[in-house]
Amino acid sequence: MLYFAVMKLTKILSAVLVGLLFILNTQPAVAASTNDSGLSLEVSPSPIVLTLKPGETKTVDVRIFNAGANTETLKIVLQNFTTNKKNSQVNLDDKLPPEVNDWIRFAKPVFTVKAGERVTQQVSITVPDSAGFSYNFAMVISRQNADKAPTGQSTVLGSVAIFTLLNIDRPGAIKKLTVESFVSSKKYYEYLPAELTLKLTNEGNSLILPAGNAFIQRTANSNEPITVLPINPSSLYLLPGVTRDYQIKWDDGLPHYVIKAAAANAPTERNLEWNWRDSTFRIGRYVARTVVVYNDGQRDVPVEAQVSFWVIPWKIILGVILAGLLLLVGAFAIFKFVFKTLKRNRFKYRAKN
Repeated sequence: MLYFAVMKLTKILSAVLVGLLFILNTQPAVAASTNDSGLSLEVSPSPIVLTLKPGETKTVDVRIFNAGANTETLKIVLQNFTTNKKNSQVNLDDKLPPEVNDWIRFAKPVFTVKAGERVTQQVSITVPDSAGFSYNFAMVISRQNADKAPTGQSTVLGSVAIFTLLNIDRPGAIKKLTVESFVSSKKYYEYLPAELTLKLTNEGNSLILPAGNAFIQRTANSNEPITVLPINPSSLYLLPGVTRDYQIKWDDGLPHYVIKAAAANAPTERNLEWNWRDSTFRIGRYVARTVVVYNDGQRDVPVEAQVSFWVIPWKIILGVILAGLLLLVGAFAIFKFVFKTLKRNRFKYRAKN
């Protein structure tokens, strides 16, 4: 009973705040590509995600378009890459991927592309019977003879990487996704945005593509969510044994902070923004509920998590309370003055009679 009373009081206070603020506020606050050192290439598909069986051979067509003004002599090689677990940033290294180096053959390791020309590079992948469950590597296209920098100077070496994820469909393949944590950066927010972090772990030995939504609700059992926010909108695969943070930001409400950069390389500024037409005033307790779905090889499996937080614009509330007190004091003073005036006039009237 106390919870429902608090929720009702919250709704009433929200309506009062919006009305007062409206009166008082007068001023509302495709493909992978490269364009380095004159090299301009576009390649597709990128990334390449394949599922093969042990002993299977598959040929993939990689289309390369020279968007530059010169004829280019290019080479394509294999390289390792690593992925940052928190921000998904990919880093290439200069080493060959030893596990798959003998599996992959390029039809033309060195080839020439004229300006405005599109060519197709055939890549043959032969999976041995002894292959494991999952592999990842990059196919890197660059100039055969890179430009040399003058003595004492440096130069930019242009290249484009096609990231490749290879899943092996064999007995013992396991796909299992778990939620490590789902937290809010703060328990109490004065204003939006609310910043949430969902931590997912691939506990299996095969690639997983998580997909789902975060539902912002008043309670955990609300029938209709206030807002639906996507999880993993870039469709990034989660590698086996990797834990990744997925950032979710809810700023659908007023007022909310907007991060702006005044100029290039300038520090960012956080401004409080009001949008009366397209937003709703946010105050009270909210619940964020996530539903993430992945395929375990047989069916779609959902995993869920939830976290609660509060939005309490205490400065606005304090201002409204002070304004209310001033109104009460003013009303009391007016009432007292009128009462004394009427009382004095009544005595004068009696004295005359």
